[in-house]
Amino acid sequence: MVGSHSGGKPDAAVARTRRPGDQNVAGIVVPGRAADRRDDELDAGATEVGERGARRRLTRGPGRLASCAVVSLHRNRGAKRARETRAELGLDPAAPLPCLLDCVERAGFRVVVTRMPDGVAGACTAGPVLWVNANEARVRQRFTLAHELGHAWCQHDGGLVVDSFATLSGKVTTPREIEANAFAAELLIPGVAIDELARPGRNPTLDEVVVIAAHYGTSASMTLYRFKQSDHADDACVAALTAAIEAREHHAASKRLGCAPLADRLGTLDELPYLSEPLRESRLGAVLRGDAEAEPALATAIARLLG
Repeated sequence: MVGSHSGGKPDAAVARTRRPGDQNVAGIVVPGRAADRRDDELDAGATEVGERGARRRLTRGPGRLASCAVVSLHRNRGAKRARETRAELGLDPAAPLPCLLDCVERAGFRVVVTRMPDGVAGACTAGPVLWVNANEARVRQRFTLAHELGHAWCQHDGGLVVDSFATLSGKVTTPREIEANAFAAELLIPGVAIDELARPGRNPTLDEVVVIAAHYGTSASMTLYRFKQSDHADDACVAALTAAIEAREHHAASKRLGCAPLADRLGTLDELPYLSEPLRESRLGAVLRGDAEAEPALATAIARLLG
């Protein structure tokens, strides 16, 4: 198994002094609260990561200079908005978000979780209303909700844009989608946490990726991407661990390590469609429940979302 250890326990993921509130999960120290850090220190650290990544990308060919610089600009902008979001909502800058749905609703955003067609991850519609496909696994729903929140928080235009899984995987490179993806990644598993968890000069193992993914409520693939993005995993490591994840070895590792999912309501909602309380007595709520007919404009929008 790629990245495993003979003893079945991952090495400590960080070589640092353990702080109050930190937790030891399957031998990996993961950060609890880090509220003693100053916001300017966090921004400086994240900017350094972003610039380092940009320098690496910009050396890959003169023809890609402008496009890589633009991608880096929007990626850094999305990540910065996510750090600002955590600060504005009084969230710890490095700790996991146990129930993202609760966080989003407490911030005043309205959410619809419902069954959507295959290939549709979610959407951010005027209002804003954040849509999530209930058919997907919990970690995918969390990333989708964070991505749609990114569209709202970054004040992208209010036109109806349906996000596919290609969009969320980074295959769509419009500025707004780059920003929303970077926002989601930074919100769910902050760069400062990855910097703390990474072992200086050493690549992560599959066990470490699996434990950190479970702790932060993210997929193994996205967690590995965060290590790569922050220059804490080289290309050979990323290729090997990606192959292991594609072979579903991370599921066996998760079971062996006793990893449990975060207690997020996403993925556990019994009654669908789920609507945030302000939407339940709205016209949209009545239409989605089948209690009212939709006017033409609303019917067209719902058809685009739900097929």
